[in-house]
Amino acid sequence: MAGHPALRRGPASTRASGYILEIQALRSVTALLVAVYHIWFNRSRAASTPSS
Repeated sequence: MAGHPALRRGPASTRASGYILEIQALRSVTALLVAVYHIWFNRSRAASTPSS
């Protein structure tokens, strides 16, 4: 039985330290999306508040 490709621990899917590259890529994309959301939300909120 070969198993699921994501569960195989071959050289294409792991680094020397044991991290799965696909998970690291997903974490990076998620962190980038969260940062962009917070930057956009702060700008849009600042633009909608009336200045005194």
